[in-house]
Amino acid sequence: MRKRSILLPGLAACLVLAAGPSYASNKAVATSKTTAAKTVAAGHWQAETLSGKIESVEPNQKLVVVKDASGTAFDMKITRSTRILSGKQAVSLKELQQDQNQQVTVRFVPERRGDVATLIRLNG
Repeated sequence: MRKRSILLPGLAACLVLAAGPSYASNKAVATSKTTAAKTVAAGHWQAETLSGKIESVEPNQKLVVVKDASGTAFDMKITRSTRILSGKQAVSLKELQQDQNQQVTVRFVPERRGDVATLIRLNG
């Protein structure tokens, strides 16, 4: 009888120690995935700025393609809240279509659906 009472507490201690690290590591992974998912879902990516020339404008697709100095083309999605300015004057997407090869500065937010322009400013 005495052997059984020593064996059970020892076995219980081993199970707790063996399960402890795996439980802690799983919890840490779940927390980091949850935090990353909340950041992505909330759209909290940092806004970025790009300077380059207008490669093309597709008003029907609400898309502006800007090529930077290294020749890399960036597709910029246009939304209702995107502001397009020439100096201080607002310009429509159709009017911007006439300004191909013009220098622009684009403020955009990278998202899963693509780069979304918040401001397009003609430099000229």
